Amino acid sequence: MSGGFFSSPLSGRPAVDVEGAIRRDRRSWWSAYGLCLAATLVMAVIASRTFPTPFSLALLLFLVVATVAVIRPVVAVYAVVFFAVLGDPLTAPWYPFVKNFSSHESMLFIADGITVYPLEVCLAALLFGWLLRMMATHRWILHKGRLFRPMMVFTGFMLFGFVRGLATGGDRTAAFWELRWVLVLPIVYLLLTNLFDRREQYVRLYALVMVAVFINSIIALINYRSLSAADKEGMESFVSHGATLSMNTMLVLLGGVWVFRKSSWAWRALLPFALVPVTYIYLLSQRRAAFVALVAALGMLGIFLLWTNRRVFLKIAPVVLIIGTIYTAAFWHDETTTAGFPAQAIKSVIAPDDVSERNQGSDLYRIIEKQDIRATIDSSPIVGIGFGHAFLRPYPLPFINPFLLEPYMPHNSILWVWMKAGIGGFVAMLYLFGTAMHTGAREVLRAGRGNHAATLLTSVAFVLMYAVFAYVDIAWDPQNMILLGIAMAQIANAARLDPGRPVEARDTSPGIELVKAVSSAR
Repeated sequence: MSGGFFSSPLSGRPAVDVEGAIRRDRRSWWSAYGLCLAATLVMAVIASRTFPTPFSLALLLFLVVATVAVIRPVVAVYAVVFFAVLGDPLTAPWYPFVKNFSSHESMLFIADGITVYPLEVCLAALLFGWLLRMMATHRWILHKGRLFRPMMVFTGFMLFGFVRGLATGGDRTAAFWELRWVLVLPIVYLLLTNLFDRREQYVRLYALVMVAVFINSIIALINYRSLSAADKEGMESFVSHGATLSMNTMLVLLGGVWVFRKSSWAWRALLPFALVPVTYIYLLSQRRAAFVALVAALGMLGIFLLWTNRRVFLKIAPVVLIIGTIYTAAFWHDETTTAGFPAQAIKSVIAPDDVSERNQGSDLYRIIEKQDIRATIDSSPIVGIGFGHAFLRPYPLPFINPFLLEPYMPHNSILWVWMKAGIGGFVAMLYLFGTAMHTGAREVLRAGRGNHAATLLTSVAFVLMYAVFAYVDIAWDPQNMILLGIAMAQIANAARLDPGRPVEARDTSPGIELVKAVSSAR
């Protein structure tokens, strides 16, 4: 024995001295105890100063999640995703996780000028915890997944747009706000790809997302009932732009568990119950883009049903088509009631000249805005104008309720990428979406018939829904980046985590072998 280590006779590798390990464990325990005691004292002081406001409770919860993210990142990733999806900025303005510490309406308001978000802190803690885990296990392995290269190419072009914008005099603050949520996508992708090693973990994650969506609908319902009749009549939309995509996800997942009948009976029983308040809030939201995206996703579900069970498809498809046609005809001219919203969304696609004046005004704004986007793209089609530069407006836009990044981010979030990051960023984004859907479709057909297959199908559908929605509405927001990261990570790692597939066929990522080679060389 030398220097606290001895050689194992079986493996020839050094083993840790037992007494040294005990001493280190004891020090770690006392350090953790001291940290918990200090945190308790700090929270007690804060609670005494902020009582009876909920700041202390929100801060305690935030600190717990951030601490667990460092110590046990695999466990904390569930909490981070849950709290990121929970809370809509419009129906729950007090909810702090996706608002910065300088938002006065947030439960976690600390002081003006602190633009960091709790979500960003927790993501940074997860990254740090992941690195600590690799240091502790001495396993420096980077799982890339099948979408790593297109993901990194897209991210690289977005970073190029950021640098170009700053180099050409773009507004630094605006450039940072434009880019910050886009970067959540590759971070979530890498975290899930490397922290999750079983398919069941993605199933649990989707279950938590569904719980968060259900709670959101209950909060929104309570908020709606508290509004006056005048407020209800005058509101343009009840939920934020991208919140309806997570509602779409619940309906698609319900379709998935019925397509794959070996899925959990609890999901088939509980999801319809959860959809009652979710559907009601969804209809109140009046987001036509989200409904069109949902129709596209349901069409994709129909295609998968045709591939996997032609007999059931031939029974269901005519019934759905007849009911849909009758409903659309019955509510074709109903432009006032909530029940007529889906029909109006369909009419806005197939007969845009027949929609209401309000919807025509919204469509006119987007038509003029698209002309401005094209003019801006034509001014720099190859490299883009960069982040931090307002897009050109040769055609004046009608007045809408202003928002923070209105001069910089148009409603068309797809062409926005071309406008800011050039043709390279636009092609990289299309390639990323296309590769994700192509890879996901192939993996769904190999995934069996259980919960994993249902969630994997939902992931593929979410990529499609996001692409459709982003073409006509603002979509690069934190909650949708979290969901898109989950979808792409599950798609990219479906082969690697399939226990029924030969080991040599599970992962074709060269990054694992590269890191192994580097480790062995050291």
